Amino acid sequence: MSESSILLPGDDITALINRCFERAQTSANITAAKSGPKSGRKGGAEEVVCQLMIGPGLKREPNNRFVAVKCGQLVNREDKRFWVDNHSKRYVSTKGDRVIGFVVSKQAYQCKVDIGTNEAAVLSLLAFPQATKRNKPAIEVGDAVYAQIVTDCPDIEAELVCVGSNNKSGGLGVLSSAGYVLTVPTNIVRRLLAPDSRLIQTLGQKYKFEITCGLNGRVWIHAKNLDTTLTITNFIERLEHIPKCQYQHECEQLVQGFQHVGPHS
Repeated sequence: MSESSILLPGDDITALINRCFERAQTSANITAAKSGPKSGRKGGAEEVVCQLMIGPGLKREPNNRFVAVKCGQLVNREDKRFWVDNHSKRYVSTKGDRVIGFVVSKQAYQCKVDIGTNEAAVLSLLAFPQATKRNKPAIEVGDAVYAQIVTDCPDIEAELVCVGSNNKSGGLGVLSSAGYVLTVPTNIVRRLLAPDSRLIQTLGQKYKFEITCGLNGRVWIHAKNLDTTLTITNFIERLEHIPKCQYQHECEQLVQGFQHVGPHS
């Protein structure tokens, strides 16, 4: 099985992941050994311990076996991060994911947020920067929020926060109602956010807009005029129907060929 394999549910990729991870561990130790003398350590560098990260579409069994639970292409980043890139419009909550949700109900100190899962997530009104019982954020039913999942136990509702570990928002919080939220397959969002993707930067060379991508397949777009909003929206929706290798070309063609017809630039 190759490192770019198409997986089916039940496929065992333990040998592949172990081989790649051993390669990453060896590479990290070699790099540390080369930098050892510069840092003043005697006898070379200490052994570096890499962290193996298993993402959506894969499951770690109790006996340290790795099995695919979704159909799609195996993605390998730096030989230590693995997930399955598959076409799915149903989101499964994962701890650490940043998602876009809609407030569906509000109580005194918490609200329920629809993030596209079977059950609404819970967002405490105290989980905002500098929030207190007397100084709670202005949030209403229907508002769109960008939040991070901090618990994803299958037996209870997912818990969200809009504050980072440094007690700052870090971009999290209530999104402006002037923006537009579209829903796309989750793999499209992951491709937009991929380290090697230049799609958003390329679009930014021509269009002035703000964008927030939730890993649950929701994308918030805010531009100064409707034409730009529709152009960006239509382009992102088209990504679902064109090969990944053509993404950048299509983006550049759009930037070069667009002529704004609205009242403002």
